[in-house]
Amino acid sequence: MYKKLIFLLIMIVNTCVSAQEMQVFAINGRAEMENKGKWTTLVKGQPLNLSDRVRTSQRGSLTILDNERRKIYAVQSEEGGTVEALVATQRARAKSLTREAFAEVKKSLFGKQDDRYATRGGVTYRGNNNDEMLACWLAANINSRYEILNSQYTVALHAMDPVHHKAVRTVAVGESVELLVVNESDDALYVGIIDVDADSVWSAVSTECELLPPHSAVVLPYPIEFFEPRGTDHLLLIASPEPFNLPRALELYNTGYRDSGVGSFGAAQISISIK
Repeated sequence: MYKKLIFLLIMIVNTCVSAQEMQVFAINGRAEMENKGKWTTLVKGQPLNLSDRVRTSQRGSLTILDNERRKIYAVQSEEGGTVEALVATQRARAKSLTREAFAEVKKSLFGKQDDRYATRGGVTYRGNNNDEMLACWLAANINSRYEILNSQYTVALHAMDPVHHKAVRTVAVGESVELLVVNESDDALYVGIIDVDADSVWSAVSTECELLPPHSAVVLPYPIEFFEPRGTDHLLLIASPEPFNLPRALELYNTGYRDSGVGSFGAAQISISIK
């Protein structure tokens, strides 16, 4: 009897906990939740149930963190909808847009024969021109304090504690963080991460580009671990509608390659203090 009651209580607690696995991670513009017929403003960190009705302003977006599945969704809806429905729509849209982007790459791959292609890390690169333009763009749009002077696409970068899934700005030597990338623009974007350490050494965190659908947010599949030198590391998120080879672009940048064409790129920056 007592065992059955304990088991029942555990089931009830688990049900309540699982119902609160969703929470507000970020808000761009304005986002609200319906409560007894009235719309109240959502705040960062607020828990959400799948049945909660939410809505955003016309240009706003709501980033929802699913702690249980370790997924992140950026949703938009002026009319409003349940969290469950909006997340399901975003999942389907992300898959559809990824298929469309793949179809375009495949179409161009078997199109013009005078274009050059190379595959590195499972990513197909179309020629080298975008790498050259990125090198020029970095020189023209990242100042000596690693601030971004111009970004053609709205993107954001966050460093997350891999255990507690909270944003962090200070780490110890040897600790790792996960990188959360948010694409708030209307375009599918390829993204890569540059790490500038305390000695001003630029390096690519990964040789691969990741493709993000519009209005989506993902945790990149590779964590980043911090080593000496202690001080401040600057992480730069680079985004482009065309794929690029980040190590090659950095090689061109470091050798002083400059040209008049600077291309169209988006960027975001965060600073991490290494103790």
